[in-house]
Amino acid sequence: MKTDSHSLKFWIFAGLAVLLLSPATAQANAGTPLIWATMLHLVIGNLLIGVFEGYLLAKIFKLPKLKSILLMIFANYVSMWLGGVLLVSLVGGLIPVDISSGRWIYPGLILLSFIVTLLIEYFFVFWAFKGVQERGKKAWKGTFLTQTLSYIILFGWYGMCSYTSLYTENKIVPLFDMELPKEITIYFISTEDGNVYSGNLAEQNWKKVCDVDSQRRWDCLNVWPSEANTNLWDLVYCEQGKGSRVILEDIAQDASPFFYRENSPFVDPWIPRSKIPQVGEAKQSFWHFGNGFWAAEGFWGRNKKNNEEVRVALEIPYQWQWYVRLVTHLPTDKALFQLGFEQICLYDPVKKQVALVAKGKGPVAVISKKDNDEK
Repeated sequence: MKTDSHSLKFWIFAGLAVLLLSPATAQANAGTPLIWATMLHLVIGNLLIGVFEGYLLAKIFKLPKLKSILLMIFANYVSMWLGGVLLVSLVGGLIPVDISSGRWIYPGLILLSFIVTLLIEYFFVFWAFKGVQERGKKAWKGTFLTQTLSYIILFGWYGMCSYTSLYTENKIVPLFDMELPKEITIYFISTEDGNVYSGNLAEQNWKKVCDVDSQRRWDCLNVWPSEANTNLWDLVYCEQGKGSRVILEDIAQDASPFFYRENSPFVDPWIPRSKIPQVGEAKQSFWHFGNGFWAAEGFWGRNKKNNEEVRVALEIPYQWQWYVRLVTHLPTDKALFQLGFEQICLYDPVKKQVALVAKGKGPVAVISKKDNDEK
């Protein structure tokens, strides 16, 4: 029987965490391999790396072994929290990132964290060389040697449990490079001003259509059958923790709602869906799309005719987790979805292309009503 690589990675790291941490946390929904790997690194990883680095310093430069090991253990915890968690995460949070810039910013963060670690841990290595001739020069050599070897280990450790199929299995392209369904209109909440915008997907002519002043991260939109005209659909604004209300009536002749509760237009984007809305010709497609709960599960697609599978996911260190939410299957087998907290993307499973549609959240896709419906 074929074993799914995502499941295998989960159970390897979850099992290791169970042995090293606590049986109470061993649940199938307790996290992803990267979460477990980070926890292990924070709790005992720095201890082990410190022992490794201290032993190397003592062995190569003929330094007191116990002193070197204790200094490097302390150095690793300081550099992890001060450099890795606070400084690098802060810098990463200040840089605007989307699917186009992400591939370049991530290597930059790795380089930055390496430089910061060198600077922080140098002072501890310098202390270990107390009384040694050419102390400063040898301390730099020792710091560079130990950190280079440690980063090779950490690169492999985090590489095993990171998920990068967004970039490694797919191609990021401009939206105009894609074949776009011409009849689709999308609605979304702009992250710039918190109001609802709309436009034809093929034309990208976004215009503000409603003021909602969205303040909460998981506010979103949904569609629901119109009470006044059962052949049409209303646009619903779902406010996180508060409920839903109709904001535009009779906007579409074909749409498909996200379901959260039975007979309720309210939807919680945080809930993953194995069955997603299909609009227009997508209802006859061989492709079946869905999304998982964790960022590592991301967005997936399976073709029932040829068994082809695709996946779009990104979960990497530095708290870089782009969850996939609110997937809608469009005609021409495109998938519209929210990536992270402020990116609306389109995916082509045949060409394996991903494009940024707009900066926003809570997207819905519809086929607008015909002109004769407006008379």
